[in-house]
Amino acid sequence: MAISNVNGEVKSSRLILTLARPQYDEHPDAVAQKIQQVLQPQTCVALPQSWQNINTLADAHRWLRTQLLEAQIYMVVHRTTSELLGVAVVHEQGEEAYIGYVIAKEHWGKGYASEALQTLVACYKEQATVKTLWAGVSKDNISSIKVLTKSGFELANSEHQDLDTRHYVLSLEN
Repeated sequence: MAISNVNGEVKSSRLILTLARPQYDEHPDAVAQKIQQVLQPQTCVALPQSWQNINTLADAHRWLRTQLLEAQIYMVVHRTTSELLGVAVVHEQGEEAYIGYVIAKEHWGKGYASEALQTLVACYKEQATVKTLWAGVSKDNISSIKVLTKSGFELANSEHQDLDTRHYVLSLEN
């Protein structure tokens, strides 16, 4: 489910979430450079291995191409400054979708992750296909756990856990 808007974007009070694919198709190097700035090593330390070691423009291109094969990437942009603050990636699999997100370190603690996630959740609540949202988080990433719980996610039962990752779930069915 792409965000249902003519321009492939949705707005919140401070953010615009816009699909990365059209921008990447039109200006690949510019988008890859922005992604490289967001996916800095200190920002991605608690993220999956595929999100780490984005050190060069070629790495950013490789990450974008890989993600775009399997998922939708949303660029999280500040509504007034147009600065890229982070990215959200959504992998849909039937009635479930898996959401990952990262906000550039210099923008941590400003509520952007919560606002972006809550905006995506609201979009998914307006559609009928996906019934459940999932997110994984490092057990030590307390800030991201707070973002998830603030957005309505609950800790999944223990069969979905491993040593380092906690999985959170949000049912979209009322």
